[in-house]
Amino acid sequence: MSRGTLRAITLVVFTFSTLLSVAVAEGIARFFIQLPQAKIYPQVRYQPHPVRGFTLQPNQTAYTKDQFATIDMLGFRTNGPKATSVIPKLRILALGDSFTFGYGVADYETWPAMLERALSYKIEVTNAGTTSYNVFHEFDLLREKGLALKPEVVIHGLYWNDHLMNRPPRATDPPLLTTDGHFAWDGDDDPASGPLWLSGVRWLRGHSVLANAALTQARRYFVPANSGVHQYDLEYRKLLAGELLPESWQVIEDFYRDMKQLGEESGFKVYVIIFPVRDIVTMPDSANHGYARLIREILDRQGISYLDGIALWHQARLGVNLFLPYDEHLTAEGYRIIANALAADFCSKKFHRAFDIACES
Repeated sequence: MSRGTLRAITLVVFTFSTLLSVAVAEGIARFFIQLPQAKIYPQVRYQPHPVRGFTLQPNQTAYTKDQFATIDMLGFRTNGPKATSVIPKLRILALGDSFTFGYGVADYETWPAMLERALSYKIEVTNAGTTSYNVFHEFDLLREKGLALKPEVVIHGLYWNDHLMNRPPRATDPPLLTTDGHFAWDGDDDPASGPLWLSGVRWLRGHSVLANAALTQARRYFVPANSGVHQYDLEYRKLLAGELLPESWQVIEDFYRDMKQLGEESGFKVYVIIFPVRDIVTMPDSANHGYARLIREILDRQGISYLDGIALWHQARLGVNLFLPYDEHLTAEGYRIIANALAADFCSKKFHRAFDIACES
């Protein structure tokens, strides 16, 4: 056998054994780890806003991950079809970020939609949640559009990162949106319009657990230290370690003070959902994590009622299976648990007189 033939056979055997090893490793990994949620295009689109920087584009039908999302003429997400003629007795405005919008779940699977169903549509819940909004954006949206709806209750969905980037956009800031109306940092533009190599990378991430893990890790090393992604990761690690100082949350306390005052002036009551944080709920004493305690103290000082999602997850031992794969957002089942807990809390308290009617069986 010639040396060239031997080299060719060696190369074939090496290639085959490598591919087989990768396939076996991928199979084992998939047994323990889910593939990331796929994306169907077009993803939800945004448009520039003079104060907040961006807002949901009205009158659109698109996808959030692989789930259908419908945005109405006001720029609010709909709650899906309603097979009822019941006249609502109470109007609620749901204010918040992607946890309220319902990132990665269908219109009828968001917590505002499920809260309507939990109370047999005797209440009307308008979903004003907008992905990547923080309390600055949410308060401005409330004043611009929310007050005109004359809500009797405003439920704010709080996530740990709501204290970040609470200011209007500056001229020196990098662009927030692509020309297609997607966030510049999300890569949500249709891959068919991008270079072939980018389509290949996205395909790998969506079809291989190992490739997705490797590319995610590589991103941490190649992202500039001064980028928003890197700064977000630093803040998150500080949060988990309990190293964020109380002063960091002053913007949250100011927001709730202003919300309560606006409610007194405009005729609505304020209620808050403290959404669970994936890496906190896995801790042994998650309900007493510094973040959870501090937010409860803020709300207690302001006299605002709330649902503590971190304590709820801890008490019911719900774990991380109710979070989307590779994501901090909840699954539809996670939002159902939130909505049912909200309904139970409203019906067990004299929170608002209209709930007495809504809670009648």
